Amino acid sequence: SATTRKPIRVVQIATKGDKARSCAFSPNGEHLAIGMSSGGLKVMEFHPSTSQVFWGKTFSDAITELKYSPCGRYLAEGSHDQNIDIFDVKAGYKHTVRCVGHSS
Repeated sequence: SATTRKPIRVVQIATKGDKARSCAFSPNGEHLAIGMSSGGLKVMEFHPSTSQVFWGKTFSDAITELKYSPCGRYLAEGSHDQNIDIFDVKAGYKHTVRCVGHSS
């Protein structure tokens, strides 16, 4: 809480040896996408309760960048392997397309 400076909710997101490297809230604030050092993508729902809604792994390198589209329909994840994956949120985070050759 910004008022009390105390956590509102503590959630275990990583397994042993894995770490969160990036995160992004959906525009409506209901989902938190978490990019893992193992290349996995975890999406948690925070409203009305806390639960995992998606887990997938399309990269072998850490996910260092996550962005939801302004409308909340798509989620983009980027890694140092020069690929960007796009997921369709409304279709249950279905992997839609891979963009190859980006540089950061």
